Amino acid sequence: MNTNTSLNPKELNEILDYYDEIIKKRVTTFTNRVKEYLLSNEELEALMPLIKVRIKSRESLKRKIESKYDPDDFLITKASLTQTIEDLGGIRVIVYKRPDIQKVINIVKAMDITRNASSIYSIKDEKPYYIFNKSYEWGEDFAYSLRQFDKRKVYRSTHFILMDRLSVDRIRCELQIRTIFDEAVFENYHKLVYKGSNNKYITTIMNNIAEECQLIDDLITQCYYWYSEDKSNLSD
Repeated sequence: MNTNTSLNPKELNEILDYYDEIIKKRVTTFTNRVKEYLLSNEELEALMPLIKVRIKSRESLKRKIESKYDPDDFLITKASLTQTIEDLGGIRVIVYKRPDIQKVINIVKAMDITRNASSIYSIKDEKPYYIFNKSYEWGEDFAYSLRQFDKRKVYRSTHFILMDRLSVDRIRCELQIRTIFDEAVFENYHKLVYKGSNNKYITTIMNNIAEECQLIDDLITQCYYWYSEDKSNLSD
């Protein structure tokens, strides 16, 4: 928790009650609507991804507010809740090989934002275009750029922020795209390191595991490249 200041308990409970009673249902509706849209996409279906939905719990929201609250930098009220916390809802698209990440990105960029009343937007100016928010961006050759976070040195995931433009509250959810290997590693990394122990041995081991999984991803991508070349040669 912020050692200099904090939200008083009454204000905090009012925000949490407001979330439970009103906002959580709206977030759930919007997040599930986006999931249904993704599931209806034939190009995405062909990739056979795993799609997970997560709605932030009261306890999780409480921890986030307590850890980040700062009246000078992270001021949060009932009115600003949906603008300040962007991951109240979460969707994770998990693919089996890294090249498919770019395919999912292209599918997300092509979402019909008018018909589906959803948009991926820029926080700075709210134009209806697509950004990679706090993500590792993937190039056309699917090489990754490892821009290290302070707490997660080996984190790899592409994130979008989606917003329901028809919602008065500007409801948002976060869409993440990653490989199944990254998913396996970072589900454990998130629990053991990011939100768990400060044990340096656990952190070192998990970092090493993550690096090995990156290598596995690289090797699988290379195998698919050779496989495609072999098929091309056979067809010639």
